[in-house]
Amino acid sequence: SNAATLTVTSNTPPTVTISTPTAGATYNGGSEISYSGSATDTQDGTEPASRFSWTVLFHHQSHTHPFLGPITNQTSGSFTIPVVGEPDSVQWYELVLTVTDAGGLATTSTRRIDPNTATITLATAPAGLQLTLDGQPLTSPQSITGVVGMTRSLGVVSPQTSGSVTYGFASWSDGGAATHTITTPSSATTYTATYQVTGSLAALISAAAVFSDGAGPWSGDANRTADKAYDGNTGTFYDCANADGYTGIDVGAGKTGTVTAIRYWARGSWSSRMIGGVFEGSNSQTSGYVTLATVASASDSAWTTLTVTGAAGYRYLRYRGPSNSFCNVAEIEFRGTVNTAGGTLDPLISASALFNDGAGPWGGNTNNAADKAYDGNTGTSYDCANADGYTGIDVGAGKTGTVTAIRYWARGTWRSRMIGGVFEGSNSQTSGYITLATVASASDSAWTTVTVTGAAGYRYLRYRGPANSYCNVAEIEFRGTVNSSSGGTLPSGWTAQDVGGVAVGGSTTQSNGTWTLSGSGADIWNNADGFRFASQRVTGDVQVTAQVTGLTNTNAWAKAGVTIRESLTAGSRHASTFATAGNGLAYQRRLDTDGVSSHSAGPNSAAPYWVRIERLGNVVISSTSANGTTWTEIRRETIAMSAAIYVGLAVTSHNNGALCTATFTNVEVVGVASAAN
Repeated sequence: SNAATLTVTSNTPPTVTISTPTAGATYNGGSEISYSGSATDTQDGTEPASRFSWTVLFHHQSHTHPFLGPITNQTSGSFTIPVVGEPDSVQWYELVLTVTDAGGLATTSTRRIDPNTATITLATAPAGLQLTLDGQPLTSPQSITGVVGMTRSLGVVSPQTSGSVTYGFASWSDGGAATHTITTPSSATTYTATYQVTGSLAALISAAAVFSDGAGPWSGDANRTADKAYDGNTGTFYDCANADGYTGIDVGAGKTGTVTAIRYWARGSWSSRMIGGVFEGSNSQTSGYVTLATVASASDSAWTTLTVTGAAGYRYLRYRGPSNSFCNVAEIEFRGTVNTAGGTLDPLISASALFNDGAGPWGGNTNNAADKAYDGNTGTSYDCANADGYTGIDVGAGKTGTVTAIRYWARGTWRSRMIGGVFEGSNSQTSGYITLATVASASDSAWTTVTVTGAAGYRYLRYRGPANSYCNVAEIEFRGTVNSSSGGTLPSGWTAQDVGGVAVGGSTTQSNGTWTLSGSGADIWNNADGFRFASQRVTGDVQVTAQVTGLTNTNAWAKAGVTIRESLTAGSRHASTFATAGNGLAYQRRLDTDGVSSHSAGPNSAAPYWVRIERLGNVVISSTSANGTTWTEIRRETIAMSAAIYVGLAVTSHNNGALCTATFTNVEVVGVASAAN
């Protein structure tokens, strides 16, 4: 036979190096990032630029978003970090270089670039008033860590009413206009908005009697007694013989004062002695005081006014000076309303069903079952077999309860077991609970009432005892209003609900063809979603179309659009076409239950814009249109879902705890012929 020559060749992948930016590189908003790299290969030698591919990814919280690329045919280049967009400090950029050799083998190298961050503190004088940051409301003071060099919009709410006091904007500490833009500085900085009282104060809460710590005035001087703090004369003052003294008023037997504002005037030349003092309320003259307000500033030449929100009614109201201040104060005014001690509560929120942790009562004793906490009998109680148990009420399908007050009665002789327990609300029975109130005191011989302000509506309301308390409670009353959870009447076949973990319950209305959805949630992304969903249940092929006419900017990645979803679980398969608040149109999807999410960019436009999602067999098609007539396809791909699916409208704030509102018109859900070409 003839001899044959066998030639064996081998190929190894290239070695890839990112030269710049170097490891540990950082950025500010507006920074220009230069990048360069090289690659060598045993077979090819130095790889040419034609084999290079660069990509830049933006990481925010637990999300990843495409930022730039792929960029090919170059070994170096640069890009600029935006100064507007996502200012959150939990972010970074990832530079990705992939080089493919002549034989088709590829190597990828990455470089992480982290932000330089700094903290800004937003404050008001007086403290506790409303401001806005990037158009979103917040209550001062708040400290926010952001990326140096990013622009932020500071704003005020003016006029605004806190308690019964109306305030108007006066000035910013940096000299800016009421609404103005700042560049996040490189070091911690405080921005303070000063307000002035522009409206009338609530009525003065009159004293039936004055009380004090009992030490008397300094050196026994009758011109410096405790009653001087309430004589209407800012030229007189209380100067206590006790370095840590207090003075207060008794509203009177059978009465309580609900404080909405406090005015005070410091003793002449001694205003510094009030800083850190506290105003307090209690229904016992000697104990159980709750802080109403803390003194951050004081003047001996003008009134200082503090607003108080959400306070309960108290018979005894007092001022307690800071340590070694001798309670130096010239005048105090508690303002608000005077009520009977019991007060008038909002209606009881009725339960359509009860639920609990499932452990059952201690020792299986049915006389100590969870339903005893709602039987109207303070002589019975819940004693849970689970040391960390809970008990709650279900307001009912299609309903939410907005809690304004909670009354509770502790189990006899075990009231200490309630201290630290929490009352909570959620729109999921098993997760996503938000604290409504925390138990600071409890009685087994009288009702304890706590007020709740600003709560959202929740279907599920529960009490969760502190650790090792066995959920000991005799009686619970959630009080407030009951609403339709959808927020309005929806067309036949439509339902609305929150999906996944949302910090604030959403709402859905439809009127004359205009849909309004308000929803919270971290995002519709990664492996679990949180959003508001108005949907129909359909089977087979379907096309969902809508015009997104408005979307509030709670975040650049806040989004609203049309979606096809296999289930109502947070990790469901889905395919969606979205308009975002700051990142254009997009097709996003999750191909596997609880799997990762994927993104395909559409037009770089914003609402108003038309969006469409369509299923033909197992093929999903995402499209957008500027006019509702000419449609541009973003992507089509195969996604295997069950025959029966949920379709409709979705909105997420990408800022869990804030509500993002989206409006839609021209909403249409139609069946289509299965002919995916």
